[in-house]
Amino acid sequence: MQRHLTGLITRNIIENINDYNKNRIYDMIAISSIPSYAISTHTPHNYLITIELFRQFLIEHQKEDKTLYHIQQIIYRHEPNRENRLNKVLSFEGFSRYLLDKENYAFINEHTKVNEQEMDYPLSYYFVASSHNTYLTGHQLRGESSVEMYREVLLSGCRCIELDCWDGDDGYPVIYHGRTFVSKISFKLVVEVINESAFLTSPYPVILSIENRCSLIQQRHMAQTFVKVFGDKLIRKYIFDSDFNEDSLLPSPNQLKYKILIKNKKITKIHSTTQLGKQKIQLTVNYRNSVYSSPDDNEEDEDSDDEMKQQNSMIKDNPFPNFKHK
Repeated sequence: MQRHLTGLITRNIIENINDYNKNRIYDMIAISSIPSYAISTHTPHNYLITIELFRQFLIEHQKEDKTLYHIQQIIYRHEPNRENRLNKVLSFEGFSRYLLDKENYAFINEHTKVNEQEMDYPLSYYFVASSHNTYLTGHQLRGESSVEMYREVLLSGCRCIELDCWDGDDGYPVIYHGRTFVSKISFKLVVEVINESAFLTSPYPVILSIENRCSLIQQRHMAQTFVKVFGDKLIRKYIFDSDFNEDSLLPSPNQLKYKILIKNKKITKIHSTTQLGKQKIQLTVNYRNSVYSSPDDNEEDEDSDDEMKQQNSMIKDNPFPNFKHK
């Protein structure tokens, strides 16, 4: 089978192949990773599994004693080759499709549907469908970032998404895979798409996993954007009596329906005036490098200075009042 797959994928064929064959190759590459030792001891030749041989596999390995009629239905449902279906045999591709079928999940398929009565435990008691580097459409070093990826993963049921935030040259944060050739996208646009798509397919809470590499100045813009766009959906303070207990547990998914949570590392100490001053200088340098000199430069510098003066009260004016800095 491995030789057969290698023979299919050649430079000349790839250049002239049609969409159907492309999809077939992708399928074969995917299924080629499935261990084949389970059938290798029983398969005499050509990697075709007869109905009797398949029944033997089901009994010995799956511990399932099915009727021949039931086994025929399995073959008809998973074997892609019409001739093989008529001959009641399984190719390796058909066998692999059977192994990947929901009938062979390690858990009961009916339990994949959400039972609201089982959603009253603390949030930490659950596995959460999560996305890493959500913004990427391809290669993580030289690929493209897309706002639409956030919409796509949320509509597919994902409940935890990643925002990799960096300082933008214009003073507002961007999202991309830092220090790579990956394209950058607007943080604000991403937040707006999340707000539009978060609860279209599921009412359960969405967790924003923030990889925060922004300066304090641009973190302030992030906080303001969250508050403005998400509004009441955003969890900004303790909302349940149990939150105030010393041994408090996280709220349940049912309690957090239609809510958005932010997961971000806390600042461990108050940033000094010196640190804020350094960030101000760096931001000013970046800004001046990104625009041409003009008669309006003095006005822009004054506006920039006004904004920087606000940073001294930044910690006190916290958009998230119940999450204080230590």
